[in-house]
Amino acid sequence: MVKNHAKNRNETRMHPRVDVRIPVIFQIDESSKSSIHIVDESFIHGELMDISVNGAGFFIPIFIPKGIRIVLQIQAVPFYSDREGPNEYIRTTAKVIYSRLDVQDTQSPRTEERFIRRYRTGVEYLKIDSSDQNAIQIYTEKNKS
Repeated sequence: MVKNHAKNRNETRMHPRVDVRIPVIFQIDESSKSSIHIVDESFIHGELMDISVNGAGFFIPIFIPKGIRIVLQIQAVPFYSDREGPNEYIRTTAKVIYSRLDVQDTQSPRTEERFIRRYRTGVEYLKIDSSDQNAIQIYTEKNKS
């Protein structure tokens, strides 16, 4: 499913985002580690929700404050058809622009499974390889509505 966020009347982004559902992983960038404490410093897994040439939005299980820098890895497929396999990612250093709680009601009859708590997080790329940014631009242009 692809949705062009640029049609929203309140859209303030210079580049349209399109919906895409693929895995992301990230770590806190070295430059921000003194500003935030995370118990497990291994990769944090999430789900990419939308992407543009300048940033991305995704769901993650923890809150990351605005301004924190992260090293984000986005699965390269569907942006590159020739990059397949578990180690093929678009890698970028990004800055958190927002992170807000999102509670989803699963309608499960089991109380402990009823609600999913996660954080909708938006980032702006600070460093990204130009070929990766170009691949994202081609993808967003091709998939905008």
